[in-house]
Amino acid sequence: MQVQDIENNKHFSNDVLLICTFAVMVKTIKGLFLTLGAFLVISCGSDDSGQEEASDLILYKIDYTTHTFEGGVTLSLRRIAGGFNTEIPLEVDKQAPDMTTDGSLAIFYQPTLDQVFQASLSLEGEAEIFFPILIEPGDFLRLETPVTFPAGVEIQSIDGDHSQAPTALIWEAVANLGLTEFVLNEDTQIGLFLYQPSEDPAFSSNWDWILMLYNL
Repeated sequence: MQVQDIENNKHFSNDVLLICTFAVMVKTIKGLFLTLGAFLVISCGSDDSGQEEASDLILYKIDYTTHTFEGGVTLSLRRIAGGFNTEIPLEVDKQAPDMTTDGSLAIFYQPTLDQVFQASLSLEGEAEIFFPILIEPGDFLRLETPVTFPAGVEIQSIDGDHSQAPTALIWEAVANLGLTEFVLNEDTQIGLFLYQPSEDPAFSSNWDWILMLYNL
């Protein structure tokens, strides 16, 4: 009888443990759903007067010689009402390299002076992008049907004249990305910047096009 009582107690303890575990799981799942619901309200609610509206700036990196997509990222910037309706409001700051010290390149969002791009300049043409950290190409959703470049939209040349750039090939590199389809609309502004760690054409294999999509 004592052995049987011990076995019964074991079964009872196991049952209690299972019930308690299940209750904790239900409570945890419920908490996750509540958290997700709160996130969706905060993200999608447009009536929250205390919440700053944001402008999206998408940066795509495309290899200069092969026109291969090499990564991208979305930056959320504080939206500025009016005043910047014809082009992406950017300011470029360059510190040229010398024989002993590498130079630097920084691009700022003019309304707030937030930095949106930072990279190295060097006489040897060594390329290094410090900011932003780009998402790898393989992590992007791909479309079966590429997105057509919007008719009537002119590409803004950033820090130089890029009117002779192979824009069709550059656009083709990102036209099948889900992010491109998601952000592109009739008001999207498109900019193009050429990152040259060194301006010496001998190092052009390290050059990259930076394509920018900007939504006010």
